[in-house]
Parts: sequence; C-alpha cells; structure tokens
Amino acid sequence: MIGKTMNRLNIALIDDDIRFLQVMETMIRHNGHNVIATGKNGYQAIEIFSKHRPDVMFIDYNMPGMDGLIAGERIIKMDSEAKLVLCSGAISIHDLPAAYRKVFSVLSKPFKKNDIKQCLNTIMTTLKKQNGESDVEQDLIYTAVA
Repeated sequence: MIGKTMNRLNIALIDDDIRFLQVMETMIRHNGHNVIATGKNGYQAIEIFSKHRPDVMFIDYNMPGMDGLIAGERIIKMDSEAKLVLCSGAISIHDLPAAYRKVFSVLSKPFKKNDIKQCLNTIMTTLKKQNGESDVEQDLIYTAVA
C-alpha cells in the first residue's frame, strides 16, 4: 500500500555514508515523499524492513558488515513483493546476477535530482498499477536509471 495518502511513498534509506543519507532524504522529501527510517548497514536494512515495511527501500551496494545484495536477498525472502533500489557507483543492473534483475532497480552513483524524481515516479506508477489504480498493463516492474 502506498503511504497513507496514496500519493506519497514511505521510504527507507540505507547507506553507510551519512552525507549521502542526508542528501537523499532532502531529495525524497522535496519530491513529496516520506522518509520513515534510515540505517547504515545491511543488518539494519533487514531490521528496518521488518519493522516498518516501507513502500520502497533505497539500499547501498557496498557497506561494511553486510552489503546491499545480501540484505536485499534476505528482505525478498521475507516479502517477495518488496521494492528495493540498489544505489551504487560500482555496478549497473546488467552486472547483477539474473535472479536479482527483477528484484532491484539500480540507481547509479553519482546521480542527479532528476534521476531520483524519475526513479520515484516509476516506483509510484508501478505500485499504483499493482494496487489496481491503473488498468494499463505492466511490462517491467523495475527499471535502471543511468
């Protein structure tokens, strides 16, 4: 379910770089969405997802302790419908194992404000379609933002 207003996403942000979290939170709020939780590693990502069930989670690929791929895999085992956006300067969606390509959208670092806006709009459209708010057929759930 999309946020309480059905026009805002409830988003969790996971990254070990506090400055990145602050910038992302500002951009997401500027686009009219809610940041409901932040974390700094894969373990916290799993805990946050379990507790808050965000509409979408932006998760860094390379973090100490547990990286975003492993955390994402565990989150998907908890909820196969989880929406995860992998943020990375190191990989693209084409670098992911085939099994992950339907699980993650990849937002390549560094990115621009418009990249975040496009990614959020794609997620919002996808969730609305899944909730029956649109009768347009859905071809892809996840898209790569380059």
